[in-house]
This record gives sequence, C-alpha cells and structure tokens, in this order.
Amino acid sequence: MKREKICSVILVLVKLTECSTAKSDRIESGYDYLDEDYYGFGDEADDETIDKDTSPQFITEPTALKVNLGGTARLMCEVMELGPNTISWRKISGNESSDTTYIAVGPTLLTNDPRFQVTLNSRGSILQIILAQDLDMGDYQCQVFSHPPIYLTHSLSIKKSAKVDIIGKSTTGAIYVIEGQELALICQGSGDPSPRLSWRRQGRRLVDGAAKISGDQLFYKRVSRRHSGVYICTADNGFGVPAEDRVEVVVKYKPSVALDINYIHQNHATQLEVICHVQGFPPPSVTWTGVEDIKDDIKFISRRERKILVVEDISLVSNKTVFCTGKNSLGEAGESYNFKGNLLTKEKINSTRLISPRQTRSSSSAGTGQPAPLSRTVRQASGPAPALNESVYRTSILNFLQGTKVNLEKLDQSSKRNSAKILKTEMIGLDVLKTVQSLESSVKNVLRQQEMIVNKLINKAKETQSKNM
Repeated sequence: MKREKICSVILVLVKLTECSTAKSDRIESGYDYLDEDYYGFGDEADDETIDKDTSPQFITEPTALKVNLGGTARLMCEVMELGPNTISWRKISGNESSDTTYIAVGPTLLTNDPRFQVTLNSRGSILQIILAQDLDMGDYQCQVFSHPPIYLTHSLSIKKSAKVDIIGKSTTGAIYVIEGQELALICQGSGDPSPRLSWRRQGRRLVDGAAKISGDQLFYKRVSRRHSGVYICTADNGFGVPAEDRVEVVVKYKPSVALDINYIHQNHATQLEVICHVQGFPPPSVTWTGVEDIKDDIKFISRRERKILVVEDISLVSNKTVFCTGKNSLGEAGESYNFKGNLLTKEKINSTRLISPRQTRSSSSAGTGQPAPLSRTVRQASGPAPALNESVYRTSILNFLQGTKVNLEKLDQSSKRNSAKILKTEMIGLDVLKTVQSLESSVKNVLRQQEMIVNKLINKAKETQSKNM
C-alpha cells in the first residue's frame, strides 16, 4: 500500500508540470485527478463506499507476444470504465523494485529511446516498440492509477535465427582421434524457437550409409580410417537461414605397406620397378634397404601414396632382398622381395608398436634392454618359382608383343578414322568452292545487266539532246 501511494505521488508531480489548458479541460469534464482526495489521500476517503461496478476493469487479456528480431511489437491495454484514470507502462526485469523501469505515464514518455511510442484513445493505451532487439525482451506492465490500482502484464520475446557450435573443436577446426578409439561429436544450438539439430558428412554419406542423423550427438564406439572427413552440424528453427558448424575428423593410424613389381623391357636390358603402396597417418616416412651398393644404378620416384624404386638392369638385384618400410609415430610396417637364386619370395614386416593414450610403448625385449625385434612372416608361392632369365623373361616378351600388336591395331583404326575425316573435309571444301564460283557468276551477270541499262540511258539522253538542238 505504501508503494502504491508513492507511485501516486510521483504521478501527481508529473501532472503538475502539464499546461494549465489541459488542467482546465480535466476540470470541465467533471474530474480533477490531481486532487489528492481523488486518490484517497484526504481524511474523508472511505474505501467501503467504492462502487465495484463502476471501477476500471481490463478488456485486454495478458498476452505472450513474440516478434521477429528487428520487427515491431504492439502491446495493448484497453480498459472498461477508465474514466479520468491515468495509464502507465513499465518494464519488469526482475522481482526487485530496482529492476522496474517506467516507460510512459499517460501520453508522456519517460525514456529517451526513440523506438518507444505510446498512443492514447478513449478506451486505453497502446505501447509500440519498433526495431525490436534482444534487450527488449521481458514483462511489460500496464497500470491503471485507480483506487485501488489494477495491473495487466504482457510478456515479450524476440524470435532469433538459429545458431550452432560444435563443442570441443580446436582452433584449427579439427579433431584428432587414433584408430580404434571412441569418437563423440556434440553440437549445441540456440535460437527462438529452439532449433532442430542434425549431423551429416560433407561430400559423402555417414559410415552407416545414412545421409544424415537427427540429434545433437554423433557417437562411434570404435573408429577406423573410414570415419575420416568433414562433419557438419545443422541447426534449423524455421526462422532465417539454417546455421551450420563443421569439424574435420582426422583418424590417425599406423602404416600399412603392399609391394608390386613391374618389368619394363628395353633393347638390351630389362628394367625393374618395385612399387611400394604406403598408407598411414601421420604420413609415414619410407625407407628402402638392400640396394645400398647399387645406388648409382637406381632411382626413386614418389607419387602420393606410391613410392617407386626403379632398377635400370634386373640382373643387378638377382641375388638381393629389397625392403620397403613405412614408419610414423604409431608404428611401422613393411614388405620385401627376395630375388636370391632366381627365387621370388614375398616377406611381410608387421610392427608390434602402437602409441596411443590407452596403450604403452613396448621399447625393449624382456630382461635384455634391447629394442624388441620386428615380427616377420615369410610367404612363398606354391609350386616352382619362375626363373627370371627364362620363363619370366619369355612371358614378359610375349605380353609386350601382344600389347604392341593391340596398340598398332588401335593406331590403324585411328588412322582410318582420320582419313575419313580428311576426305569429308575435302568434299565440304569442294562444295564451298562451287558455291563461291556460282555466286561470282551471278554477280558478273548483274553487273553486265546494270552496264547495259546505263548505256541505254546515256544513248537516250543523247538522242533527246540532239532533237532539242
């Protein structure tokens, strides 16, 4: 009750500053609500004599209004039996009185913010907020200074386009995980209304074949290199453009190595290519061993995941074993080819070391203090191995000749097609030449006719002139 009287006193002070003309209008209407007796401050006021049927009552219902960011909010306050009572607007930001801000009293705005406007009519007041912002959200209270005062509260919220952030993403925009570990991708969305979240992978489907998955989390119990890629979390609340955030998942894995060989037959020697296919992340370093003593007769070629050892003469490795080893921070692996005694065998080297947060590095053999040896498995082809100097060479020569024959046939077909094109072009050229000759003849005929017409005109002019003389 004390607070209500304080508000009434403030109102009286504001009204005392109004012009005398406005005051006379109020007196002529039969009311002078600046009189303190009207607000019940006089000794003769009697609360029990108030007629409830004639006291102000709200026509407008409390409203939860939601507008777009940058839009216009219109808050209505219509009152039945308003009489001479004054309507004020205030914003309530909390439960404490200090969080209450008066916006308008009657037609007078108490804020310097030009976005606020207040309009009065015979039935009440309208508070309008243009270019609505986030700071405008809250409860707005319409108060009628009757006795006792009555209140109507509207709530205002601002529609905001969706936003989304992937939790745990590094500043580089990537998440690194070791093959075999768990992977959890979590994104957090915001906006009004709350957005719907979904996950997808850029440029391809998810590992399980789905185009996208709804939800804020994407979880894999055990990842492999197939899980690598750019993952996108999308937030959509139907307002504005859907928001996206992306993260690159980089799967680290130990190297894998596979060897192939190619024979290239030349005039006086057979060239050998040993192709080492190396995969792993971080990218493995590749080491070749077994050819150190012929380094002047070999060369190395690097093509992405293929490392190629080129031996100019196959006879240089007839009694050697060539090793290709790939190594990164997670381990190493390799393969070898053995050419000793014209016997071709393939040897696989598997690393026993894997460095990860859940595993320890095996750095030495038990009780020896020496590095643990690599485990090796030798696989030999069943049946007699081909001799390099006879059967392998003969087969390679036949393959080379067969390939040459196919290439010659293709070349012959291509030549025939080119000849047909040339013949067609010549025929088109002849047609064009005939057309040009025909046009030239037509032009000559036209010029000849024009010359005859001109000569006739000249002769006729001469005859006319001679007659006149």
